[in-house]
Amino acid sequence: MRIEKSVLAGRQGKADIEVSLNPSEKSIIEVNLESSVERLFGNHVRNNIQSYLADLGITSCTVRAIDDGALDFVVKSRLDAALFKLNSVFLDRLSCGKKKLGEKFTDFRRTRLYIPGNNPYLMEGCGLFGADVIILDLEDAVSQDEKVDARFLVRGAL
Repeated sequence: MRIEKSVLAGRQGKADIEVSLNPSEKSIIEVNLESSVERLFGNHVRNNIQSYLADLGITSCTVRAIDDGALDFVVKSRLDAALFKLNSVFLDRLSCGKKKLGEKFTDFRRTRLYIPGNNPYLMEGCGLFGADVIILDLEDAVSQDEKVDARFLVRGAL
């Protein structure tokens, strides 16, 4: 699959990455990375992006990534969101099947922790608070413009 038009996903921020996929004349995946952790993890991030896109069947594109310490699942989620914005049929390739219905709830919920679904920085340490339930919120906590990016970020976190 070749990238036919430019698309942007993610945002610049702590523990996040902004990914821009652009068409390329070359038949390779070229990654231009600007990162605050370039010296330590630059090669890993580049290889992660190239191998993930190659696994998805992307043969030609230029990737511009502005990273500020994003974890691997955040990088992959942002790439998924960008590809989904290019072609919504792409989501079918990522589908995990139908939801299971009819499972009964047996335990009482005592504490809930709501985390905005578009903030990977808060997701990293959410287990520290000892909540019985962690809810990755995609409704009120996420603006309409960031819904697609947040959906793929939550999917990657799960």
